[in-house]
This record gives sequence, structure tokens and C-alpha cells, in this order.
Amino acid sequence: MCLSGCNTKDQKKPSEGKNASAPKDCVKVKCPLATLIVLVRLESDGSPIDNTSVEIKGVGTKLTQKDGKATFEKINPGKYEVKARKDGHIPDSAETNVELAENSKKEITLELELLELHMHVDADRDGKVDNDWEDNKKWEPGKGKKGAVILCNNDDEDSDKKEDNKNQKVDTATDLPDLAPLVLRKKPKGKKFPAGWKAKLEVSDEKKIRVFDKRADGGVEKIGPDTGKKAYEIKDLTPDEHELCMEATTYPEVGFDGIITLKLSLIDDKGTIVHTEEAKVRVAPWLMFNHAYVTTKVYVVETTDNVNFRSKLANEIPSGVTIETASKAVYGTDRWMQDAMEPGFASMPNSSAKDKWNVPATLRTFNDRPGMGWGPIDGYPKNELLGPGYGFLQAAPPGMGNSLDSFGNLECSPPFTHKTTKREYKFGRIVYGGGGSRTMEKKVREFLEKQKVQEPFEVDTDWLIVGHVDEVFSFLPLPGNKYKVLLASTKVAMDIVNKNAGTAKLLQGIDFPSGTTQANVDAKYKFDTVDDITKDANFKKVQTDVQKNIEGLRKVLKTELGLEDTDFVHLPVLFMEDGGRYVAYTPGVVNMLVVTKSAGSVKLCIPKPFGPIVGGKCQFEEDIKTKLKAEGLNYPNDFKFIDDFTTYHMLFGEIHCGTNSQRTPPDDQWWWEMDWI
Repeated sequence: MCLSGCNTKDQKKPSEGKNASAPKDCVKVKCPLATLIVLVRLESDGSPIDNTSVEIKGVGTKLTQKDGKATFEKINPGKYEVKARKDGHIPDSAETNVELAENSKKEITLELELLELHMHVDADRDGKVDNDWEDNKKWEPGKGKKGAVILCNNDDEDSDKKEDNKNQKVDTATDLPDLAPLVLRKKPKGKKFPAGWKAKLEVSDEKKIRVFDKRADGGVEKIGPDTGKKAYEIKDLTPDEHELCMEATTYPEVGFDGIITLKLSLIDDKGTIVHTEEAKVRVAPWLMFNHAYVTTKVYVVETTDNVNFRSKLANEIPSGVTIETASKAVYGTDRWMQDAMEPGFASMPNSSAKDKWNVPATLRTFNDRPGMGWGPIDGYPKNELLGPGYGFLQAAPPGMGNSLDSFGNLECSPPFTHKTTKREYKFGRIVYGGGGSRTMEKKVREFLEKQKVQEPFEVDTDWLIVGHVDEVFSFLPLPGNKYKVLLASTKVAMDIVNKNAGTAKLLQGIDFPSGTTQANVDAKYKFDTVDDITKDANFKKVQTDVQKNIEGLRKVLKTELGLEDTDFVHLPVLFMEDGGRYVAYTPGVVNMLVVTKSAGSVKLCIPKPFGPIVGGKCQFEEDIKTKLKAEGLNYPNDFKFIDDFTTYHMLFGEIHCGTNSQRTPPDDQWWWEMDWI
């Protein structure tokens, strides 16, 4: 096509002769038109850049295609100025001059560089910040899946008796392992953003997270509840990296599933957002210890009457396990250490030391025990345990609850895979008592449910006077990642009684600390021979009624934990009735302290049952010895009976009620690998 628009090869020859003339619209010229192909690519790696505006001055503008090229055809020969520009790239325009000859086809290359700023988090959960950023926008549970984790940083590194996430600063260099990294990285390194460019970081809920301006001692909150800000502008984009850090102010709770969304925007000097991206992080849930975890410490309160008990307990605690005694002067009026608190932990990936992945944190009881006249032990976890590397939490502000809010009413099974649902519980399942006119405080139950990982469930314990699950069962870890449920049984107890009809004595040989006598026992426990029991119809009816309640509870455990009948070990306990509810008459042997020495290796501190004495031997003890031996436990190396009758049993509690334990979870189990949470 020539400049006049005709096609020269289709033109007719001029007519011969004197009258012949050329067409008026035809100009006899060569067609000089040229083609220019402009390739726009990245300076750093040569990658083509699509959707880039390419302008040939005096000719026009086109956008590059996926191959980075823009093709201009039918251009007059001559000299031209060529420019390429794209938002977010430098320089503002790449320019060159090109000369096009007649009938030529020429390709030139212009180079831009993409200015990038990205969020980098530990998305693959290996304890290190990833260089990849494109998978940050999703959070998925499961092995090999993506999604960063942050901790509810509730220990006290600066020892001011306030949780670290209650202030707006990084609490010394020792606080750093508790803070999740958030790195903003510039790409390519060393390039300068144009003047006036800035970045803005935003979060979905500033009340649930703090973002600090540096991951170092002295870092201060830029986003969070104290500043009241959910966005942070970074105006100095000179550094190649900005290393920020994050902590959660709360665990998952009602109305908050633990997921927080971060958004980063890169803004040019005109206020135009040239790039935006998101990252999702999840707050690590609080997890309760279970008996499969190795015991490191046992807690007990020093009282005026438990000197002998504590001495016997200390003799049975394996070496390597320490005993921490709560001061009699401060806590001695409230001996129920189990009821005050529930030790647990949270975990976040850490690449440097796997044993640091887990941070212990103790859940305080809902009950305001001093206000309810029970004593001061509920203050123990914050007063004595909160400190560097040890956290504290409460699921709700303390209030006037009931007995079921004490944490003898909160237990957790060892890890297992449900035989029916095939769901794996890497950290066991939480079980608590309720089911009637009394139940655990709703806010506490909701808190436990929101952690998801240990999927709590309820069994009926309202028929008990105290109402705690530890009165009727305990979990016994066994080798090979197995466990059994030790279950109180009035049927077993009555079978033993009936086999020994006569004058065989119960409740004999009890230790009487200063201030207690046999008369104190006789006044409360009138059935001290087998004949007394077998001749009292009402007492026997109590045993039948209690067994029905225990059987109902057993069925729920069986269903929820995927157990077989053979997974229960029935141990003898007699019960008595008071006001329509029940409590152990003989010491509740299942209410024991389980000290775990290593995987599947335990030392059980069992309340001495004081059952019928025949031939100088307690028949309840003999039954327990036989049944535990069948599970691979030998007396006295693996279990021992300890007299707690006057110090705990007569006050409606036992050894488990009066003690507590600190444990260490295994360093090869991670909650984020559970794909169903």
C-alpha cells in the first residue's frame, strides 16, 4: 500500500497513444513503509513485560503482549523517538531513538525494572521467613500446607508481673522468640523508589494483633490496641528490608477464629496504589497437657496437716521431677492445687531450637476462690508461675462460678486416632463434666471449643457432690502410643465386699495428723466392716445408683474417644450419698497423680483405698495390683498407694485434687498439621 492508499501491483498500465493518461490517483513511487517491533523486558532477568505502554512519537501508542512485544507496521522511514513506561517500574520511561530505513523490519529492546515490595512471613511453617510471597494470602491446615503462625505472647520477659502482650513494646531481647517475623523486602535490592513513594500495612483487626516497627529490643507498636491504629505508613523505602514482628493479644475466642489478614499496599507519588497483596496468619491455640507428656514438675500446697503426705509423695516422685511447694503462709488455707489452674502450652515454628517451639501457659480457673470463701490458690498461676518463658491466661474475668468450674473437672486424653471417624487427635481430646443443673462456665467452654485442636466434649458429672471428672476416671498412658481409662466402679467394690462377707474391716491404719483422730473418721464413715455394708440396703442402693451414672458416663467416653470395652480398667470405689448427690466413701483411687517418666512409662501415686482387710491385705489394693499388672505396671516400682485420707479424702478430694503437674509435649507433633481443624 503506498502513501496514496493504492496498491501498485494492481494498477493498470497507461493507455497507448496520444490520448493516453495515468490515473489521477496514482503516484509512481516506491512503497517505503517499515515495521518496528519493540520488546520490553526486565533489566534484572530479561523476562518480558506485558501490558506496557510503548509510544513512537508521531506514530502512536500500543501495549505489549504476553511476549513483551508491541509491533508497529506501515511506518514511514525516518528517525523516531521511542518510549516505554509502566506503573511500578523504573525509570519513569525507557527511551531510545531509532532510524527506520525504507522497506525495513527492525526490532529493538527497551528495559524497565519492576519496583517490588512484598510481605514475607513463615508461610511454610519451618521457623524461617520465606522468600516466596504469593502463597501468603491463604491459611490452610495440614502437613505441607501454607499459613504463618503467631503466638499469643502472654509470658513475662521483663518480670513486671504483666503479660508481654499487655504493653506496646518488645520486652527485651529474650522476647524475640515469641514474636513472629514480618519482613518487607524490596526487589531488586539496591534500587531506589522514586521520591514520594510509600508503603501502607493494614490489619483486619487491630485489637487482636500488635505489629512492632522492628524485631529487636526497643521495638514499639505501630498497629494494635494501644495505638488504636489498624494501618502503618512506611515512608522511607530506602532500606532493602524492613524487619517487623507480630504478636497476638488473644487466643481464638468467640467471634474470632484466630485468623488475621494483613494487607500491604505500594503507593506512588501521585497516591496511586501500584501494587497490593495480602497475607493470612493464625494465632496458635492454647493446648492442654495430657498424661502422655513427660512430667517435669509437681505442684502441691503446704498445709498444717499434710507434712506426712508431702513426705510420702516426695518419696514416690521419680528423679528428675521437681516438687514445687506453694507457701503455707500464703496459700495454706486452700489445698486444692488442681482446681486453681490447668497447665498447657502454645506452639509456633522455630528453626533454631525445636524444644523452644512450645511455650507453657497456664489457664486460671474462672472461680474467684477468695470471694467464694475457698481460699487464695487461684492466684498461684499469675503470682508464682508467670515469668520469662511462662505464660498466663484466663478464659473469662474471674467470677462466682460453681464447683464444676474448678479444674479437677477438666481432663484431656492422650493422643489417638478415632477408630470410627479416623480423625487424628495429635494432642488428645478435652473432657469436662456438667450435664445437669450445674455446668462449667459458658465462656470457658466456648474458649476451649474455639481452640479446635482438642475438640472438647461434656460428660454428666452433676450427680456428684463435687462434680469433677477426676473423681470417676483417669487416663493411663501405655507404651506404643496407647492408653487405658481407669474408671471408678462400685460394682467391682461390691463384688469384693460380697466375696469377703463377715467382720473384715475397712478404713483401717489411717494416718492421723495432729488434730485428727479415729473418732473424726468414725463420725463420718460409719460402715467400717463388710457386715455393715452388706446389711444396709440403702448403702447398697447407693452403689447401684452410682454405677448406673458411671456406666452412662462410660458410654459417652467410649463414643467420643472411639474406645472398646477392653479399653476401660474398672477399679474399686465405694460411694456415699449426701443431699441427693454422691461422693467417694472409700478413697477414690482413680483420682491419682500420673507422673510420666518417658513415653508409656509412668509412676502412679494412688490414694490408699482402705478396703476390706483379709489376711492382712487390703482387698481393694490387691484387685488394683492385679489389674495394673495386666497393663504392664508392677508394684511398687510403677505405682504406689499413698495415704491421703484425713488430709484430702475427708474434705471430698484426693491426690489429683491436691496436686498439679507441669509437662513437656513432644517436639515432633505440630497442631497445624491436623488437616481437619
